[in-house]
Amino acid sequence: MATDFPKKGDDKKISLRNSEEKQFDYEFAKNLKEQQPKIWKAGGNIRGNEAFMLWGRARDGQDTEAIREWIKERESWAKRHFRDGQKFKGDVEPNLSNVAGVVAQIKWGVIGNLGERGMKDVILELTKKLEGRKDNMTNQITETSKKGLENKVKEHNEEIKDLDLDWNGRVTYNKLAKVFERGIGAYKTNPESVRPNVQSPEQWAFARVNSFLFVMRKGRFQGGQHDTDLLPKDHPMKKAMDDAENQKVRRNPDCPDGYEHQMPDGSYMCGKEHGGGGYGNYDEKKILDFLNIMKEDLITQIKLIKK
Repeated sequence: MATDFPKKGDDKKISLRNSEEKQFDYEFAKNLKEQQPKIWKAGGNIRGNEAFMLWGRARDGQDTEAIREWIKERESWAKRHFRDGQKFKGDVEPNLSNVAGVVAQIKWGVIGNLGERGMKDVILELTKKLEGRKDNMTNQITETSKKGLENKVKEHNEEIKDLDLDWNGRVTYNKLAKVFERGIGAYKTNPESVRPNVQSPEQWAFARVNSFLFVMRKGRFQGGQHDTDLLPKDHPMKKAMDDAENQKVRRNPDCPDGYEHQMPDGSYMCGKEHGGGGYGNYDEKKILDFLNIMKEDLITQIKLIKK
């Protein structure tokens, strides 16, 4: 009998390894549970707490019927609750009464449409607020760091003058300071995520700033996504996020970027830039003719080289 995993009709072993839903940072979730019980209790109680327990056992290699049932349940739960936390993409500040959806996603070990970095930022922002540090974060930017940020603003804005960007690539000091402060907070509250060669919270924060400046110039992230709420509205990453929220993309691990993208006729194909009409609507004869032309051109080029 087929397992119907990860989706109906499939027959893969029921395991987190075969899941279509990427796992959230388990160490971050564990630290949240141990260090911030008020936030942990803000959402996903009872079944969410059971989910976290089963998640930990699954990560330890245990394979019981209860764990397999939870893994299958997690697959559908993640899709139903993908948009939980959507409000934090605007100007809404997190508090204990509105953070339930994000906390529940963390307990289930899934990543919603905020992205892992965005989910962590919500938790870190609330942590600062509860500890009375939110209003004092700016004071943690030393004069040396402030000067460094000011120089980065000046250099970046000068550099993009010569770039033909389709979005507003300029940055301000206040925007970079916010990225920097989040980096400081991430360093202090989630030390397990910090690379071993990083020697200080300031170094980690500046690395985050550099990553943000890269995406402002290039239109894409080098690694994990972060601070997407600070990107301009016309930035390509905002468009990609809107497509995901509006279900214009869907996960497909066989695609180069991991997603299928909706075509004008409603079908889905790999590749963001593909303008075709779907898997079943291509003209095979035209494709073969094109490949034959390419083959003849290649043969001609080889002959010329040999001469």
